[in-house]
Amino acid sequence: MLTNLSTKKSFFDKQPYTGVIHPHFSHSGKKLLWSERIAEGGKWGEWALKVADFVVEEEEPRLENIRMYQPGEQHLFYESHGFSPDDKKIIFSGNLKMGQDENYLDIYTLDLETEELTRLTHSMSEWDEHAQFSPSGDKIVWMSSTRYGMNTERNWWKYLKTDYWMMNTDGSGKTQITFFNQNLGDSKRIICSDCSWNPDGTKLAVTMLVCDGEEATGGGIAIIEFF
Repeated sequence: MLTNLSTKKSFFDKQPYTGVIHPHFSHSGKKLLWSERIAEGGKWGEWALKVADFVVEEEEPRLENIRMYQPGEQHLFYESHGFSPDDKKIIFSGNLKMGQDENYLDIYTLDLETEELTRLTHSMSEWDEHAQFSPSGDKIVWMSSTRYGMNTERNWWKYLKTDYWMMNTDGSGKTQITFFNQNLGDSKRIICSDCSWNPDGTKLAVTMLVCDGEEATGGGIAIIEFF
């Protein structure tokens, strides 16, 4: 394995919870980005973004030169989403402002050389996540609960509604591009999540969960075409 974290084996085990999520290769294939839970804290633990060189020698892969990033005013949750097309920046979501709840994530980019942090969404009461650069590097698509609302209750997933939005890479020009949750009635809702561009930026593969009240009733992959 590329990472080898200690694992909490029981409730009484003093080992803190650990884990990794959302690994992403750089476009060159030379670097790997992921999010890692490194300590207790907050609602979901204390997380960090990590970037490493991906090396293969004698058919054995390994990670070298691992760097850890915890930008922002508070160091709680970070979720890695990928690299910019030129591999100079990483894009991620997190609750970086002091007092910002984990349920109210925003989208950021971080320049790996200068460590300049850019906040792209400014919604202290909405869920913004799963951001992806377009292949041309001039647009970003992400998932958001904007216009539907979000709360900080423990059972938030029973009420979450999200759609896809698009913006310029400086955060301007935010536009909603799907309206799955409109005209569904009081009980039905859609939760949009991960997405992926095709190489020429004309199509977007998206994942959706279909819910009726608190119950998941379906879901799958859909294709959005841009003309």
